[in-house]
Amino acid sequence: MKTLSEMKVVVVGLGQIGGSLAKVFYKKKIFSEIIGVDKDLKTIEKAKRLKIIHQGTTNLKLAIPQADLVVLAV
Repeated sequence: MKTLSEMKVVVVGLGQIGGSLAKVFYKKKIFSEIIGVDKDLKTIEKAKRLKIIHQGTTNLKLAIPQADLVVLAV
């Protein structure tokens, strides 16, 4: 079984709740990678610029298979 620090997390929804969770995950290095999913590409770009996520996509079908854990924040 993987430890949290070895896992990839997908955060679906980068608004106030999802963005806040992703920010804590990133800052505290809780997961090896944080992948953000949002319907707005500008939100994804901003999250990457602010170092809230490592990578992002608008396509949920691309993100989910990479995940060890999925957080729904929609």
